[in-house]
Amino acid sequence: MKHMERLYNTDDVNTQFIHSMVCQDYEKNLIEEILKKRVMNGSVPNSVDLPRQREIDEECAALHKVFYDGEVLTEFEKDLQRIYLSNKLQKHVKFQSRKVNRFKVKWTVSDLNRYQDQENYRMIDQEYFGTAKPTFMPFDLDTAMKCMETH
Repeated sequence: MKHMERLYNTDDVNTQFIHSMVCQDYEKNLIEEILKKRVMNGSVPNSVDLPRQREIDEECAALHKVFYDGEVLTEFEKDLQRIYLSNKLQKHVKFQSRKVNRFKVKWTVSDLNRYQDQENYRMIDQEYFGTAKPTFMPFDLDTAMKCMETH
C-alpha cells in the first residue's frame, strides 16, 4: 500500500498502470488497444468528434463481447464445436487411462466449461465477472436434430 501511495504522490500511477495491476495477462493486450482508442482521464471529445467517438465506443464494446463471449456462432457451428470438444474429451480420458502419447491433448477448464455450454466459459474467478454462477446457453432439441441430419 505504501508503494502505491508513493507512486501516486509522484504521479506515476495512471490508468494503464492500474489496468496492468488488476487485469489478467491474457487481457492486457486487448485493454491496451482499447485504451489507445478511447478518451480517458475525464477528457470529453468536442462536439465535432463526438460521432466518431461513439463509433469507437461501439467497436470497443463489440471487441470486448467477442473477446469474453466468443464470436456469434450458427447452430451448425455450435454443433461442430460440441463434436470437437466431445472427441477431445474422449482422447483426454484415453490418455489418462492408457498413458499413450498419441492421445495426449491439453484439456483445460475453459474446454470443460465450453463442453457444458457455458456462455461465460473463461476460467478465472467468477467474482471478476460480477456473477457468482455460470450462465448456460439454451439448448433446443429441434435445432440439434436438424444439425444432426448433416453429419
